Amino acid sequence: MHRSLLIATSSLALALASATAHAAEVPVADVDALLAAIAAAQPGDTIVLAAGDYEVHQGKIACETAGTADAPIVVRAAEQGAAKLRLDSLEGFHVRAPYWRFEGLDIEGICAADSDCEHAFHVTGAASNTHIVGNRLHGFNAMIKGNGEPIGPNDSYEHPDDVVVEYNEFFNDAPRDTSNPVTPIDVVGGQRWILRGNFIHDHAKGAATTSATPPSSRATPRTASSSAT
Repeated sequence: MHRSLLIATSSLALALASATAHAAEVPVADVDALLAAIAAAQPGDTIVLAAGDYEVHQGKIACETAGTADAPIVVRAAEQGAAKLRLDSLEGFHVRAPYWRFEGLDIEGICAADSDCEHAFHVTGAASNTHIVGNRLHGFNAMIKGNGEPIGPNDSYEHPDDVVVEYNEFFNDAPRDTSNPVTPIDVVGGQRWILRGNFIHDHAKGAATTSATPPSSRATPRTASSSAT
């Protein structure tokens, strides 16, 4: 009995030690290093962006490795607002796995056409418990988009739940010249989203009057349940 308990305790200790060993602080100072760090991220990693400009020219930044409740994957600025991501892309961070946290980033869409810069964050499918905290988001039609993916049994749609969006700033320098939906936070499906302490200002649609849902945002909707204070 005591021997079995000792073995079980030792196994748990080894598992926890292994998880801790994989966790790392990963400093980055340019786009290539940032993309490589996100692609290689493991639970518990903290990717820290040095002050400076990071100009990204690709369709999206895929965040597909799952963190855990005890070991989330963190992407943050070394200094609040000093890491400036400039995205010439349809969407910025496409989060498809749980327990990612983004903090203190300045993210701007710089597309020549407003319709080409849709989202700073696209949170989909299994990306529950994503935290988006203390960022400055501008130059997008819908800075944060949340919707489902057909990844459940029999291709049923699953949606990200328990997402926290707090203490961010949302704005645009001019009305958006697009026929696409224009709204700072667009949650198509998901439960228990918390929106708290965000500053949303200077956000409007321009002269375009027709509306079409862009391909990146199409999904079978599910009623969203959110909490805002």
